[in-house]
Amino acid sequence: MKKQHFFLINWKRWGLKIFFFLLGLYIFTFGLSLYLPTAVGVMHLDFTIYAVLMVWKGIYPDGTLDTTVSNGTVHWLVLGIYFAILMLFSFSFATIGAYRKYQITKEKKEFNLLWTVLIMDLIIVFLEPFMLQFHELYLTPTIANKIKNSPYTIRMWIFLAGFLLNAIGDAIWLKSNLFLGPYNSICINFQKMSNWKFVNARIFLDFCIILPGIIITLSTNTISWDLKGKFFLNYVNLGTIAFIFAFGPIVHLLLNQFDKWLPHKNKLN
Repeated sequence: MKKQHFFLINWKRWGLKIFFFLLGLYIFTFGLSLYLPTAVGVMHLDFTIYAVLMVWKGIYPDGTLDTTVSNGTVHWLVLGIYFAILMLFSFSFATIGAYRKYQITKEKKEFNLLWTVLIMDLIIVFLEPFMLQFHELYLTPTIANKIKNSPYTIRMWIFLAGFLLNAIGDAIWLKSNLFLGPYNSICINFQKMSNWKFVNARIFLDFCIILPGIIITLSTNTISWDLKGKFFLNYVNLGTIAFIFAFGPIVHLLLNQFDKWLPHKNKLN
């Protein structure tokens, strides 16, 4: 009887974790797809991707990317590659953290867990771009173009909606503690390695994530400085600043709220 009760509780726990994971991933990627065409600033991760796409595919005279590029297959391809790079850094941070724990506990299970984390991150490397493509079924290139050509005030409201959905989705996803993916796991593993607070670790890493995009944009010789300036004005402004300095604190606040709302805050752990 006790054994049946244990499995019943376990299935409920895993069912809840999977539900939170799928719901969080869906909301996170929907928010991402919603704000990408607004051209009022993008997530630090997306700016670096856009910088690569600018060099690879070129930009319009107004300093914007074509929506078939910014929201298309090539975007998801570069995203997958960048996720793979972040995954390697995350794995390195996790390895250092596991080694430090091993020095104290002398238990090798810490190293065995690394491969589980790596596989979970690898799944998200492929799954998140797939989810973004799935959203294109209703956020079509035609709709993306309408958003891009809307008045600035409307684009700002759309960006704000996408930003908040992105943060809510990420908080729900983190609460599942399942298949966190390179963007989330790199913060958690860096936090464990450095003993930094979540908000500080998130802001620091978000700045590191956008830095390659800034370097690529400034160093390329194929784009004029006039176009580079317009590119920066379109994609690095209030929206990007919000993602770097406000995204982490908002997600942290939401996680604390979830702990208060859930009857047993540890039932997902």
